Amino acid sequence: MHSKYSKLLASLLFCAFIMGTGPTALAGPLNHFSQGNTALDYNIKVHNEVDTKNARDTNYEWSITTALSKKFALQYRDTHYDGDVYDGRHRSNHREFNVCYELDPHYQIFVGHTWTSSKNAATGRDMPDRTAVVLGVVGIKELSKKYTLYGILATDGTHVANVEFGLAYKLAKNWELNTTYRHLTVGMGGPANPTMALRSFGIGLTDKF
Repeated sequence: MHSKYSKLLASLLFCAFIMGTGPTALAGPLNHFSQGNTALDYNIKVHNEVDTKNARDTNYEWSITTALSKKFALQYRDTHYDGDVYDGRHRSNHREFNVCYELDPHYQIFVGHTWTSSKNAATGRDMPDRTAVVLGVVGIKELSKKYTLYGILATDGTHVANVEFGLAYKLAKNWELNTTYRHLTVGMGGPANPTMALRSFGIGLTDKF
């Protein structure tokens, strides 16, 4: 098995271990699905560890999740980031459309379709888009009335791997402050189309309504 997917499996097992059981509050990803419940997230990635010196120090992402019922929800995520590759700075856009299913208050699973596009910022050359079908899991663990830990893991088994961990702080009834770490890799294919990577800490806000 490819090393990055071995690490993903190890992270999945670790996530399952730390989440355990216990009460969960409304923090981090949308949980306790109820028809019409929605979460809107906006995060700034303060630095991408694979940036070149010419890349932007700030990358960002946003997402919206809406519950269709007590068990199902739809999610759209849009991530923008700069990455360092062999021929210079690339600006990438990774988009996801996910169908989520809540197993219980602590775990969700999802299947999604992803699109990744990338352009060499110096030459203007576009890479061929990478599309993939991914499977993922979300784990949520309340640490206290104010703090919630969560993890998100997803892969298509070949080209796309995503590992995220976050800590949410409940500011008010419907508002949360999130600190996150995300490691996303997308293999664009072939030596002329290298892997686009995002490894970054971030901070953001979530509005649930």
